[in-house]
Amino acid sequence: MAEIALLGIEFHGYHGLYPEEKVNGHRFVLDLIARRTVPAEQERLLVRPTDLGKAWPDYARMQALAETVYSQPRDLLEEVVSDILRTFKAEWPEWTFEVGLTKTNPPIQLPQGSSTLRIPASRVTLRCSDL
Repeated sequence: MAEIALLGIEFHGYHGLYPEEKVNGHRFVLDLIARRTVPAEQERLLVRPTDLGKAWPDYARMQALAETVYSQPRDLLEEVVSDILRTFKAEWPEWTFEVGLTKTNPPIQLPQGSSTLRIPASRVTLRCSDL
C-alpha cells in the first residue's frame, strides 16, 4: 500500500451558511491523503513512482488543485470536500483519496448554561467511496 499524505494545510476561507462567515471568514485546516495498492513485487523501497505507470500524486500538485477548489466560497464544507475529491479522482483515477476539512471556531452558539459557549471546531471527512 502506498500512501501520500499532506496534513495540516491552514488557510483562511469564507465557507459557511451565515452572512458573517462570508464577510469575516474562518481559519480552516485541510488534510489530504492519497492511497493506492502497490503490487507485491513492487513494494520494495527501491521502486520508482514512474514504475507503476501513471504519475503519482505529488504534494505541490495536490496543494495547487485543492487550493483552486477551496478558494471559491461554498455554503457547506461537504461541498468543498467532495469537489476536492472529484478533482483529485479526475487527475489520478487509479488512486483513492481521503479529504478532511476542519473549520476552527464555527459560529455555533450552545444553549445558555452550557459548560461550553462555543464549539471549538467542526470537521468533515469524505473518501472516494463516499461520492
